[in-house]
Amino acid sequence: LGGMLASIDSSDVDSEVLDLTGGTTAWIGLNDESTEGTYVWADGTSVGGYTNWNTGEPNDYGDSEDCVEMTSSGGWNDNSCSNTQASVCEIPTADLRFRYYTGALSRDDAESACEAAGGMLASITSAEIDEEIVELTGGDSAWIGLNDESTEGTYVWADGTSSADYTNWNTGEPNDWGDSEDCVEITSSGGWNDQSCSTTQGYVCQWTVTAAPTKAPTMAPTKAPTEPPTKAPTKAPTKAPTKAPTA
Repeated sequence: LGGMLASIDSSDVDSEVLDLTGGTTAWIGLNDESTEGTYVWADGTSVGGYTNWNTGEPNDYGDSEDCVEMTSSGGWNDNSCSNTQASVCEIPTADLRFRYYTGALSRDDAESACEAAGGMLASITSAEIDEEIVELTGGDSAWIGLNDESTEGTYVWADGTSSADYTNWNTGEPNDWGDSEDCVEITSSGGWNDQSCSTTQGYVCQWTVTAAPTKAPTMAPTKAPTEPPTKAPTKAPTKAPTKAPTA
C-alpha cells in the first residue's frame, strides 16, 4: 500500500478511525517495543498531547504487551504484538499533518527540531487548523511558525508565505512588548501572541505527508475453479443386422 500503521493525534482522527473499523478491534501504529513505557508511532514520532487509553491501560499484562490496538469504543489497549487482527493504515498524500512536542525549546531550536524531523514549524491558515492545534497542545502555549524577524511588523510563516489570509491574534497583539517580540506562540484559547524568540516552550511541527487513515483491505477468499463436468461419450447405436429373407 505504500503507507504505515496509523497515527492518531486528535479525537477527530480517533473518531474517523473508529468509523473506518466499524467497531472492530484493529492495530494502530503506537508501540513501546524499543523502550518499555515509552510509546512512539510507526513513523518514530512520540505521543504528543493526545492519547485515548482505556481505563487501566496500558498495563503490559504478562510483560508481553508492546503494541497498541484500537478497541470497539475507540479507546486504546496494549496487546501482544503476535495477535492477529485487522489493522488501520495511513497512506501518504499531499495533506498536512501536525504534531505537538512538549520539550521546551527556544523558537530557533524548535524550528531546527522540526526541520530535523523532516518538517517545519506549523502554519495556521484557517480556523479549522487553529482548533486542531489547540486540541493537540491541550491548551499549552506553543511555538508556531509565524514571525517578523526579517521585517518588523511584516509577519510570515516558517515557509516564507504571508499570513494575510488568516490571523487569530489575541486582543492587543501583536504588541512587540519591549521591542523584543518577533516570534509567535499559540495560547490556550487558540489565539496568537508575539513573544521573545528566546522563550523556551513546546512547539508544533507540520509535514506535508499524511492523509486520512484507511483500513487495510482484505481480499475475499476465492473458490478454486472447478472444471465443468463433461458428459461421458455415448457410442452411436448400431442397428441389429437382419437376415436376408429366403424364398
